[in-house]
Amino acid sequence: MMADRVGRRPALVVFAALSLVLPVSMFAFMSRGHGLLALTGAVVLALVAGGVSAVGASCAPEQFPVAGRLSGLAVATTIFGGLTPYAAQALIDGTGWRLVPGIMVAAVPLLSLPILWRLPETARDRSALSKEPPADRGGLEGPPTSTASG
Repeated sequence: MMADRVGRRPALVVFAALSLVLPVSMFAFMSRGHGLLALTGAVVLALVAGGVSAVGASCAPEQFPVAGRLSGLAVATTIFGGLTPYAAQALIDGTGWRLVPGIMVAAVPLLSLPILWRLPETARDRSALSKEPPADRGGLEGPPTSTASG
C-alpha cells in the first residue's frame, strides 16, 4: 500500500534506510541468548524484509530488458540468495563474530541506495487518485474475462 501511495522509489528508499541501520542491532539482540530479544530481533528484521520483498517483487523485474528478464532475476537471486548463507557462515566461523550477517545485510542497502535514488518515480498523480474510484475485480489481477456458456 505504501508503494502504491508514494511510489516504489520512496518506499524502497525507506526500507533500504531501515535495512541499513537495523540489522546489526537486531543481530546483537538475537545473539544475546534471551528468547524475547531473539524474537524481537527476528520480527523486526522480518517486517523490514517483508517490506523490501513486497515492493522489490514488482520493481526488480523492471530493471532488466523484457527478453532477458527471467534470466537476470535468476542470476541475481542465485548470487544474493544462494551464496549469501554460505558466505555468512564462513565469515562467522572465520572471525567468531556473530554480527557478521547484520553487517552483510546492511551492506546491501549501502550499495543499493545510490541506485534507488535514480529509479523512475511510480507514484500516480494524486488528483487522479481522488477522482477515480477503484475498480472492483474481485481481487484478481488483469482485465476481467467473460465466460461463454452454451
